[in-house]
Amino acid sequence: GIPMGWIQRRIRRYSRDTISPQDFHPNEPPTVTGRRMTNPTPLPSHDWITTTRVDDRLHLEVHRSSLGESDGKSIKAHIDVILDHPAHQQSVLFVVLELEHVELINSSVLGSMIVTHKNLASTRRRLVLTKLTTELEASFGFLKLDEVFTICQTEKALNQLTQVD
Repeated sequence: GIPMGWIQRRIRRYSRDTISPQDFHPNEPPTVTGRRMTNPTPLPSHDWITTTRVDDRLHLEVHRSSLGESDGKSIKAHIDVILDHPAHQQSVLFVVLELEHVELINSSVLGSMIVTHKNLASTRRRLVLTKLTTELEASFGFLKLDEVFTICQTEKALNQLTQVD
């Protein structure tokens, strides 16, 4: 098969990777279209999570207005499956959770997010929350969760964070 080093070099070579839920076939190189790579890893199937890769960042855009207990577990499992794949174990440093469509987060989801945050920190990775609605950002501030999580509301702030670290 193809050595994992080959795959990791290809992933680093392209500035933006698109990760699809199709199976990765280790005996076939990933399909390269312009600056996008397809099929680098299998993902759990969640039609309400869009996953993309930008350099050392893994972006998960959540397309739900409210997140309940099972959603928190699904997001955590989604992240775990991706980061357990050899192609992403060393090269992903930031997991960016885009929450612009989310208006309500259940407390169990917050618990799952804190567990994910701690698990990522133990492997020298960082969970970054971005594009929070005004109400959600205010709630995080009221609950002092803005002191727990890294929150970058703009792309500029996110780029500055990932370039400094």
